[in-house]
Amino acid sequence: LMVVLSACGKKGPPVPLSHVAPPEVEELAVVQEGNTAALQWPVPAWEKTDKDALAGFYVYQSKVSLSEAEDCPDCPMKYEKIADIRIKNAASAGTYEARLESGFRYFFKVAAYTEKGYEGEKSAAAATEVK
Repeated sequence: LMVVLSACGKKGPPVPLSHVAPPEVEELAVVQEGNTAALQWPVPAWEKTDKDALAGFYVYQSKVSLSEAEDCPDCPMKYEKIADIRIKNAASAGTYEARLESGFRYFFKVAAYTEKGYEGEKSAAAATEVK
């Protein structure tokens, strides 16, 4: 009875979120040199406002042993956030370098985020491996 009487009495439809997620990063590329992977992507066009400007990118990585990748090519992958790349001076491209270990296949994704912390969809995966 106390739970019913303690309610505020106001009911209504849910209020939708009042933000627009930043655009998806496209054309993510990975260039491998030895045990280093250089990720590169263009900064997506975004309506810049003082309230919610594009602030940076999160880089995600999934790491799978080569034997596991061959045994189960359709297994779901778990991505973990490995970097937070802030945009500097309205850069036209984003970059990140990752160290790689032998015997693994690596998959990378990138997502843009705004000053208020709203994150866009992750990009399509870019992959590389070190035998």
